[in-house]
Amino acid sequence: MATQPQGSPAPPSLLVQPASYFERLEVTALFPRPQPLEVELGCGDSTVIAELARRQPGHNFLGIERLAGRIRKLDRKGRRLGLTNLRGLRLEAGYCVEYLLPPASVTVLHIYFPDPWPKRKHWPRRLVNERFTVLAAQVLVPGGASICGPMTPITSPK
Repeated sequence: MATQPQGSPAPPSLLVQPASYFERLEVTALFPRPQPLEVELGCGDSTVIAELARRQPGHNFLGIERLAGRIRKLDRKGRRLGLTNLRGLRLEAGYCVEYLLPPASVTVLHIYFPDPWPKRKHWPRRLVNERFTVLAAQVLVPGGASICGPMTPITSPK
């Protein structure tokens, strides 16, 4: 994969450490240039978001992942590719959407595998639910989009 032609080298770490977990992020301060922001919730091994960032240098990308090993992969891939428009945040996706992302700050929400809780007793832990749709609408800019991947059905066949 070719590196992204951008004006400045990638920072020593692409991982974001918020000044406060109780105040909204200043997303423009996370990146060297103000550009439309796309967020992937549950970015896993960061294959998708790193490729999107490489292909779209005119957008900023923020990957949200709860697991430390996975978010470190985002850091390694992004620095190896020289991506200055990619950042990662280790945090629960629902909390980030509800408390950290500013209103009307996200152009596209990417949610590719939102449903790792197929058992009925785990359904309350699911990211995508009625409350989430309201929260997602609040962080999206007017005309923004949410791209959602496959989900396990709420009702299971008997």
